Amino acid sequence: IVALLTESVTGSGGFAVYRKGTLVRRWIAQDGDVVLNEGDMLQEELSVLARSELDVGCEADLYEDIVFEIFRSLTGYQFDAREVSDAVGSRFWLNDDEQKFKTQIPSHPPQTKNKQWWKFWA
Repeated sequence: IVALLTESVTGSGGFAVYRKGTLVRRWIAQDGDVVLNEGDMLQEELSVLARSELDVGCEADLYEDIVFEIFRSLTGYQFDAREVSDAVGSRFWLNDDEQKFKTQIPSHPPQTKNKQWWKFWA
C-alpha cells in the first residue's frame, strides 16, 4: 500500500509505503523541513536527489519531485499525464470546485467509441 501527499498551500508533501502490512518507509516534508523520516530511502528518492542541483540536506524542497517520481514508478505515467486524468475513478471532489475546474481545461474527445455489447451484428 502506498499513500502519497502533495499540498502546495502549506508546502507539504510526503508518502508512506507498506509491504504486507509492515511500514517500509514514511517521509513527510512541510514548509522546507523534513518532519517525519522513517525507514531507508527508496530508490525513487535517491534518483530524484541524484538529479537535483540542491545541496545535501535539502530533500524537503524536493517533496513534489519525490512524490511524483514514486507515482511514476508505480503507474508508469507522469502524474499529470492525460492517461491518468482520463482514467475512471481518478477524480474525486470534496467541494463544489469541479465545474470551475472543468471550464478551465479543454475537453478531450473519447479515443474510441464504445459499442453496445448486443449490437454485435452492426
